[in-house]
Amino acid sequence: MLVSNGFATLFLVFHPYYSSGFQFSDVGEDSIDGHKFHKVQFKHIPGMRSPAALSLRGREYPLDLVGVAWIDPDTGTIAKIDAGLENNMEDIGLKSMRSQVVFRPMPFKGAKDIYWFPSQASVEVETPRQHWRNTHNFTDYKRFSVSTEEKVAEK
Repeated sequence: MLVSNGFATLFLVFHPYYSSGFQFSDVGEDSIDGHKFHKVQFKHIPGMRSPAALSLRGREYPLDLVGVAWIDPDTGTIAKIDAGLENNMEDIGLKSMRSQVVFRPMPFKGAKDIYWFPSQASVEVETPRQHWRNTHNFTDYKRFSVSTEEKVAEK
């Protein structure tokens, strides 16, 4: 059975913790629903950190991802990410893997800002014997806040 949770976090390729593990290049502009976005291609550098891994028989295999993100040039908002494996991993039984994550604005009652969150993540995987396609839909996001207090313990 294919477990495909976590693909909605593909935007982490741009996070400072992972971004040094990728090469980025501008591949032009495109429109989604009449809004212009810059297309930014990313390619994992083998041996570096990756936000995605295949877990198989108790072992994790970092995925060498390559893909494109549609990014709003004014806000940095990501509207869509298409990604897949740069090379197959047939030595461990993975012929191909493709994913697409679509982000949508999610307004919250009483909030002046509009936040973009994953609305759908699709993952397609092919092995020598099987072909899966999982689609995850994300709705009904809730806003919450947390207050914390720190104290240094006295000895």
